[in-house]
Amino acid sequence: MPTRGVKTKNTRGRKIFPKAKHAKKARRPQGRTLARGAEPATSIGPELMEVINHLVSLMRETTDPRELEQLDRQRIALSEEAARCIDSVLDETTAHYQAAIEGLQETSETIRKAIQGIETVRAVILKAAKAAELVGKVAAMV
Repeated sequence: MPTRGVKTKNTRGRKIFPKAKHAKKARRPQGRTLARGAEPATSIGPELMEVINHLVSLMRETTDPRELEQLDRQRIALSEEAARCIDSVLDETTAHYQAAIEGLQETSETIRKAIQGIETVRAVILKAAKAAELVGKVAAMV
């Protein structure tokens, strides 16, 4: 005869005990963050690649041959600076590095606006030239 509170299977008379409830595991944060609340530093490599990709997207939308040529020049200049930065160990704490990151982010935003028709291609060309200059300063520091 089975005891109270314990179920038995009809086949072979084995006892089935209720499963133990497991304590929920504490969730760990997915990424590391700085303890003082500062934002994690953005790396120049992904920013450069994003700007270059956005430039290529804008080039596909541009019909003016002169603007297309100027955009291509800026794309080449940024690609060359990216190649210089790849083989270098860059100091991410310098003001030049932070200025380059900000310049790249501004350029990327301007390109997005130009693709949407909010900003002119000329503004993109000027921002991209400035960003290439800022990244060049960072690469020259090595």
